[in-house]
Amino acid sequence: MLFDFGKESLLFKRIVFTPVETTFPDVAIPSFVADSTLAETLIRLLREIHGTHGVGYRESSYQGLLRAALQAEQIHFAENPTAPISRWGLAQLRCFVVDGRCAVSVTALGEEVSAADRAALQTCIRWMDLPWGIAIHFGRRSVDLRFVVRPRKVPTDSERPRIVPKT
Repeated sequence: MLFDFGKESLLFKRIVFTPVETTFPDVAIPSFVADSTLAETLIRLLREIHGTHGVGYRESSYQGLLRAALQAEQIHFAENPTAPISRWGLAQLRCFVVDGRCAVSVTALGEEVSAADRAALQTCIRWMDLPWGIAIHFGRRSVDLRFVVRPRKVPTDSERPRIVPKT
């Protein structure tokens, strides 16, 4: 029941809770993932989190659930690790580094793993010198999971081809 005490007289409205039924996506491990055992373990843990708690919670809730699941399995991880960013110093990254072999990013309450989420995870992977990662999104009505590969080396200014305008 919701009560609104800000009105002159008490107003109330009964709202029936209707749980959202979702399924965990079918996931195929891509060929660029060399450590399929770790990938399968992470997928199992994420599937268990979804099966037990469902969707609709905040990002921090799912991050805490993943932290607890990794600790229960005695899998070494670093949450929000720092990485040196050229001349700017250290940056704190929004991901988990699992067993020093991959990164996992957790987002929530949107529609899906966005292009920005994948790009942010690729940046974490590149800065942490990891080969691959998993981006998981626990939305309001669905779960989305994407594997992300380390981006190719970004060319420096001196390596980029120069375009000479025609005169």
